[in-house]
Amino acid sequence: MNNNIKIAKTQAEVNDNKLFPIVNVSYLEKDADVAIAESYGVHGSAPIGTQCVMLIINNDEANRIIIPLSAQTRTRDLEENEFECGNFVIGSIINFDKDGNINITSNNDINIIAGGGDINITGDIHVTGNIDVTGDVVADKGSTDISLRDHLNTGVTPGGSNTGPPV
Repeated sequence: MNNNIKIAKTQAEVNDNKLFPIVNVSYLEKDADVAIAESYGVHGSAPIGTQCVMLIINNDEANRIIIPLSAQTRTRDLEENEFECGNFVIGSIINFDKDGNINITSNNDINIIAGGGDINITGDIHVTGNIDVTGDVVADKGSTDISLRDHLNTGVTPGGSNTGPPV
């Protein structure tokens, strides 16, 4: 019986136009196109040079899959019950810490897209920096909503006087 578990290394970009993503790997001085095993709901394209575990199924060298590893780029020193995922090469990471916080780190933009639905947040929001809005901002004042764009003020006096509170 052959050794059905081998260490391989990716040596080309992933070809992702097949049923399963395929990548060319080198192992034991051989090259092969191999399917990448992925967990349901998780997909990634490992960089060239990524070490992988290659599994050969039923002793058939043509029937194999790889599991890419991220040992070189992974975060070190996670505490018990912490989890991270992301692109560790460029530093875009989602961290679920042991206290239940979710920390998102990115060196670039973070885009949240709700395709036709709303994004609802319960809790306070603290912002360091500017907020740009293309629509209106509306605050709830008990029985009356106050529009930042269309509100009226009481006690308007021409000149250098201040207005009264919004109506």
